[in-house]
Amino acid sequence: MRDQERKKCLVLFYSSALLTLNASKPSLDVICDFFGKCGIEVVKLEKADLVEYWRKLVRINAVSSSESVSAKKEHSENKPVFYQDIKQEHVIELVDEVIDYLALYPELLGSLVILEITNYRSLVIPTVSEYRFVPLSPLFEPFMIMPSGVVLSSSVSSAGHQVDREAEHHHWHYLLNRALKLPVALQLPDECDVASADIAFMNSSTCFVGSGNWTSEESIRCMLDAKVFGTNRVVLVRNLFDLNLDMRPFLDSVLFVVDENVVAVNASIVDSSNPSFTRLVQEYVMGDSGYELMVNNMELVRYLKYRKIEVISVPETLFFRSLALLRIAPRTFLIAENQQELASYYKEKCPNIAYSIWSYEACFLQNLAHSVIFESPIWKVDDPVVMEDASSLEEEELSRVCYPICPRVTDDESCRRRQTTNRILMVAPIGFCSNQQTLVDNNFASQESELTPDVVERFALLEFGALYQALVRAGIQIQLVRNERFFHAPDSVFPNNWFSTHSGREAPHGVSTLVLYPMKAPSRRAERRPHIVRFLQSLYPKTVDLSFHEQDDKYLEGTGALVLDRVNKIAYSSLSKRSDKELVLKWCKTFEYEPIVFSATEDEGRPIYHTNTIMWIGTCVAVVCLDMIKDPGEQELVRSSLSAHRELIAIAPPQVAAYCGNVLELSGESGQKILVMSKSAYDGFGDTIRQFENRSYRIIAAEIDNIQKFGGGGARCMIAELF
Repeated sequence: MRDQERKKCLVLFYSSALLTLNASKPSLDVICDFFGKCGIEVVKLEKADLVEYWRKLVRINAVSSSESVSAKKEHSENKPVFYQDIKQEHVIELVDEVIDYLALYPELLGSLVILEITNYRSLVIPTVSEYRFVPLSPLFEPFMIMPSGVVLSSSVSSAGHQVDREAEHHHWHYLLNRALKLPVALQLPDECDVASADIAFMNSSTCFVGSGNWTSEESIRCMLDAKVFGTNRVVLVRNLFDLNLDMRPFLDSVLFVVDENVVAVNASIVDSSNPSFTRLVQEYVMGDSGYELMVNNMELVRYLKYRKIEVISVPETLFFRSLALLRIAPRTFLIAENQQELASYYKEKCPNIAYSIWSYEACFLQNLAHSVIFESPIWKVDDPVVMEDASSLEEEELSRVCYPICPRVTDDESCRRRQTTNRILMVAPIGFCSNQQTLVDNNFASQESELTPDVVERFALLEFGALYQALVRAGIQIQLVRNERFFHAPDSVFPNNWFSTHSGREAPHGVSTLVLYPMKAPSRRAERRPHIVRFLQSLYPKTVDLSFHEQDDKYLEGTGALVLDRVNKIAYSSLSKRSDKELVLKWCKTFEYEPIVFSATEDEGRPIYHTNTIMWIGTCVAVVCLDMIKDPGEQELVRSSLSAHRELIAIAPPQVAAYCGNVLELSGESGQKILVMSKSAYDGFGDTIRQFENRSYRIIAAEIDNIQKFGGGGARCMIAELF
C-alpha cells in the first residue's frame, strides 16, 4: 500500500451455486483468464477453506445425503432449519449438498466461493491518512463497501422483498472479516436499503449519493451519522418528484462520474423544465461534530456549475436506464457492444482524457456483472481536484432559498407580531394514497378511483413538484422533507396538522416554541419522524408536546384544528373529533390566546373535520363560510371578531367544497404578499379573486386535483409555517 504506483484494485465475489444452476454463467477459468489479460492477479478461496467456515458459523439442516435437491425444493417455502452442533465430518460430507441447497435460496448466494482480484498480494484498507479507499461501481445489494468498512442492508427490505437476511448477514460477516479483513461499519435498520447504483464517488473527497426508488433518505441519514462515506463532502441528489422505475430508477440513470471533475448528466434533467425531472441537491460537509448541511435543495445542474464541475449532457437515445460504464480502474472501462455509441460520446466530449475501453459481447458482460461486487481505485489524498468552498464563491451564485434554514436571531419583544412567514416546511408525497383511517370523518377525501396506487402517487408527485417550484420562484425558503413508503404515512404531505411553530414575539416568555399535536389516526402519528422533530428543535429552543393526549383519545390537529390570528392572538376552532374543546382551551391558556370556539357542520349535520377547510386569515383579509356555523350566536361571534381586524369575505358551502376555505398567505421576496391556493379554489372564488388582486396579492394557484381528491386536503394543508 505504500507504493504510490498502486492505483487500482478490483474485488470479485462469485458463487459456485450459480455455476451449478446455470451453465451459461462464465466458468471460474474463463473469469480468471479474462482478468489475467487485464494484468490482474487472481487469488481463490478454495473449498477446503470453507470447511472451517461451515463448522464454525453455518448451522445447516442435517438432511439426509440421499435426499435429492428436487425433494428439498418441494419444501422450499420453508426456511432451512439451522442446527448449531454439527459434527465436523458431517460438514465435510455436506459441503457439496449445501451448495445445491443454497441454490434454492437466492438471498444466500454469493457466500461460498470468493475470488479476490487485485494487483496487490492482498486487499487492505489503508488506515493512514495518506490514502483513501474509494469504491466506484458496486453491483450487489446485500452490502456496500465504503471507505470505513462494510454497510449491510437491513434484514427486511423496503422494496417489497420481505427477505429475512439474518442468515445471510452471518455469512457476510464471516467472509468479509476472514477473506478481506473488512470491518462491518454499519448495519442499516429494518427496511433501510442502499443501492449500489445510487452511489458515485467523484474522488477521495467527494461522494454523490442518490435517494429514490430503492435508497431511502432514512438510510442516507444513518450513513451520514456513522460517517461511513469517508469523504469530506457528501452530495445528496434527491429524487422527490419523479419515481419513474422504467426510465430513471437510480442515480446512475441521472448522473455518472466520467472523471474526477467531469460528470455526465441525463439530458432530460439538464434541458427540461418539467418539474418531475428535477433533482435537488443537499451538500453536506464534514465539520467538527459530523456532517453539516451547507447547500439546501439547489437544482442539480445549477449545483454542478456552482461547484465548477464540468457537465456533459447525454441524450436518452444513447443509453437505456443507465449512464454508467463498468469501470475496472481509473479511466479504464468495460463496455457491452450496445454501449459503443455511449462510450464514443464520452471520448468525444472529453478529448483531453485518455480512456481505455474494452468491449465485450453483452451476454458475457451481463454475466460478469452478476459476479462483480465492487471496484476500488485508491487515490492519494492530494490527487483530486479540490472544489472551492462556498465562502470563496460569489455571493449571488448561492441564492437565499438554497441556504439551510437556521434559527432566527432572538426576537425583540418590542417588534410587532407577524401573521405570515417566508419560511415553510413541506413533505414530498412519496407513498401517498387514500388513507382508510381518515376517510371516516374527512368529508373531502374519496377512495373511489380506477387508478392504481402507483399512478395516484405519481400524479401527486407531479402536482407537488409544480407547487414546490412555484413557491421557490416566489422566493419562499422551503425545508423539503421526503416521506418513505415504509413509514406507512400516506397523509404525510399535510404536515401542518402535527406541529406548529411560534416566534418569540408570539410565544410565552419570548422563547421561540415548537408544538407537537395529538393526532386521531395512528397512521398520522407516524408522520412525527424523529429526524424532522430534531430539525425543528434545532430552530425552536422550547417544545410543547401535547401528543400524549392520544392515549386519552383526545385530539387537536395543529393548524388544521386551530386557525390563528397571530397578530391579535385569537384562536378560532370548529369542534370535531379532531378538535377537542378542552385541548383548545388548554392551548389558548398556554399561549395567551383568546379562544373562539364554535361548531360548523355540513347540511347533513356532519361536523367539519378541520377548521382550516372553512376559513383562513391573512394580513388584511379574512375568509369564512358563516353558513356552516348553524348557531346564530356563534356565527355572530365569529363574524364580529374577524371583521373587527380585517376585511371579511364570506364564502358559500359550494366554495368550501372547491377548497376556497383552505388558503394560506405567505411573505415573498421584499415582503410581497402571496396567496397559495389550489386551482379549484381559484376558480371557485370567481370574481372575488379581484379583491385579492386589488390588494396587491400575488396568487399561486396550484393544480393539485389528485392530492385534494385522495387526501382530502388543499394547498394550505400542504404547508407548515416556520415562524
